[in-house]
Parts: sequence; C-alpha cells; structure tokens
Amino acid sequence: MPMRNLNRSWNLPEIIDIPGNFQSAIGGSTVVSQTLYKRGLTTLAAARGYLNPDNYSPTPADQLIKLPYEFKLHSNQTRIS
Repeated sequence: MPMRNLNRSWNLPEIIDIPGNFQSAIGGSTVVSQTLYKRGLTTLAAARGYLNPDNYSPTPADQLIKLPYEFKLHSNQTRIS
C-alpha cells in the first residue's frame, strides 16, 4: 500500500487581541468577539447593534452613498418624497 504525502500544513485563523471589556460586554464568547472584531465591529455600539436589532442605529439617509442611477419602482410601490 503506497504511503500518502503527510506533509500537510494547516491554515489556522489569526488570533487577535480583543479588549477584555469588549468580550465581556457582548457575552464573554471568545469566538463571537473574535468574529465581530475581524468583521470591523470594534465598538460596543456596533457589536450590540449587530447582535440585537433593538440596538441597531441605521445610517441617516443623507449620509448614504449617492447612486449614479435611480431604481425603478414596481407598479405596487409609491415614491416617498
């Protein structure tokens, strides 16, 4: 029986330092806090807004990117002025 090539390498995710208050404030889970931090949710307000919709604060419409085209409305939708 031929022997397989056992020289394999593992690609492990980078472990980053999370502030202790951040991790404890969102429930203490290392996996959750690492994931949120890696996705750019590095403030407690952003993390809480992501984890609980009641804490979400949407971006004001005047701060959104202006798109170079206008979306067409379906026949059952009305334009908001």
